This record gives sequence, structure tokens and C-alpha cells, in this order.
Amino acid sequence: MPDRPIPAMGWQAGWYKLMCILGQRHRVPRVGSKEQRVLDRQAGVAYLRSLTDQVPSLSFAFWNTKGGASKTPTAVHAAEVLSEHSRTLTVLIDGNQAAGTCAARYGLDYGDTVTTHQLSRNIREGEELAHRDFKSQITLARPSAKGVRVVSAESIVDDQRQLSGKGMARVLELMGHNSEYLVVDTGNNVVESLARSIGEYVDVFVFTANAQNDATRGNDTLRKIATTMDTLRKLGFEDKVNHAVVVISNMPKGKDLDDYRLYLNEVTLEDKVKRMLDHKFDGKFVGVPHDAHVARDGIVDLEALSWETLQAYIEVVSAILEQSPKLRSLASSQHEASNDDQTASPSDGRNQA
Repeated sequence: MPDRPIPAMGWQAGWYKLMCILGQRHRVPRVGSKEQRVLDRQAGVAYLRSLTDQVPSLSFAFWNTKGGASKTPTAVHAAEVLSEHSRTLTVLIDGNQAAGTCAARYGLDYGDTVTTHQLSRNIREGEELAHRDFKSQITLARPSAKGVRVVSAESIVDDQRQLSGKGMARVLELMGHNSEYLVVDTGNNVVESLARSIGEYVDVFVFTANAQNDATRGNDTLRKIATTMDTLRKLGFEDKVNHAVVVISNMPKGKDLDDYRLYLNEVTLEDKVKRMLDHKFDGKFVGVPHDAHVARDGIVDLEALSWETLQAYIEVVSAILEQSPKLRSLASSQHEASNDDQTASPSDGRNQA
């Protein structure tokens, strides 16, 4: 066999088959960078789909207490990628009651969506959340290009329009019971009742930061990763925080992802470690490169992304699925079984015999 990737498509694949027939596989043409990218994309998508088979339903939320941390861009792109490759019902809830823009990022008007207030009013307390009730509500929302349905946030006009934590809990329960994947874009306040309801309901936490913005703004969103994590730990969500996914968006060229691990700790304005917290984190760390299309805050269009950016979002969604309680529990069981096998030595078997 050749010591290079086997072509899977194009004239190289046909040539490879011919050389195999002729017994001259050493003459297989070298796969170019474009072909290798296709192979990498196919492998990434195949892995993502294998994860959706193992984790057919999941809920996750995006967090950072600082505005401009790329919570919404990451949430809308992740939901779009997940919906496209799982081909199942994916619902995105806009939990930012003050300035939610999830609907707009899909090119949807409020008339194309159902709002959290509508759902909260339409669900009576104690009412059984039947499938038909869900259908009557979610069909009010027009799907995005890849099939994501949005539960949008209504702008706060006065205090009476602020959705309560109890109202959000009912919305999450209804949507979670009747959709395969539930994505929540949170607001900046993680200590209010609304955020507590989200934290209690979702399976996986995702923390975001915007490296491109921070390059000129003093690393504000990066420093807020550890602060947000610590706040949620103190609210009782330690296990979810410690097994979360951290996404660093808009990474400039030449920067390495490991350069940002510092911000899992509490750091000063001079980026000096003030309190060590990174030892608590046992989750996934993923980077998304800078992309002009994402930076423009326009309508989500996966086809307009650069190859590297789309590949990174596929990796983000894969990391989220890997951190699902189901797969983490399975990995833990396998690890314990492996340790048990290693502790059983051959001499023990002979002694017992």
C-alpha cells in the first residue's frame, strides 16, 4: 500500500483503482492540498454523524458574562452545523432577554419565530407538555436555511416584560421534551433566576471568548471565561463547568490555541495569574480562526465561511457531543475497566490456578 492517503474521489481515485488492477499501486498520484481538505472534511463530518447516532438528543448553553464574547455567533453557527448533519429537529432558544439577535442572524423576523413570552403564556402551569402542544407552537417558527427553529427573545420594554426563571423553565421543558437538540444562547447576567433555570436544565456548558476583539480591548472576554466559570461553580454547577467546552473564536493567524489556556485561571489586567483554576477544568478546548464573514455579524451562511472556519465549527459541535453525560459516562466506564485489567497480573492467575 502507498505511504500516502488513498484518493477517495476524482481522477486520482480512478487512477488508483487502475494501478491496483495492474499491480502498480506504487504509482498512485500524490493527494494535493485540495483533495486532502476534502478527505479531512469527509472524516470530520463522518465523525460528527457517528456522534449524533450515539447521542440522539442533547441540550447545551453558551456562556460569558461579557458582551462581545462571540456567544451568539458561536451558538447560531453550531446550531446550523448540528441541524445540517444530524437532520433532526434543532431548536435555538434566545435567552438574552435584553438584546437577543439569534433570529436576525438567521435572517428571520419576529413574525418568523415564536417568542419565549408567547410560549410561557401559552403553557399553563402544571399542564402536560404533549407533543401536539409543542407542534402547535414550534410550527409558528420558520426554519433557518439548515432547519434550525428559533425561539426568539422579545426586547425588554419594562420590568413586567422580563421573562421569569419559572417561565424559562417551562419553555425549556417544552422544547427539550419535543426536540432532539436544544441550544440556548444566554445573556450576560448568570446569577439571575433566568440563568439558573438554564443552568439546571441543560446537559453541557459552552464558554466562549473573542480573541480578535480582545486584541484591542484588553482581553476582556478572555478574562471573563474563568470569572463566569467560577460564578457558575458557586451556583452549584461545578460538574457541568469542569466538563464544559471552551471555544476561543476569531483567533488571529499565527496564534496557538494553547496561548489562551492561561484564561482558564483568574488573571489580572496584566495577564498575571491571580488564582489558579485551570486544574479544575477537564473539558474540551477548541479554537475557531478569524473569518471575515463571521466578523461582519451578517446572516449565517455556512457556504460563505472559509474552509478552516467551517471545519472548526464541526469540531466545536463534535466536542460538545463528546462532553454529553452519556459519552462521558461511557468513557469513564471504559477507563475503569481498563484499569481493572491492568491491575490483574499474570502471576495472580497462576497463583489462583
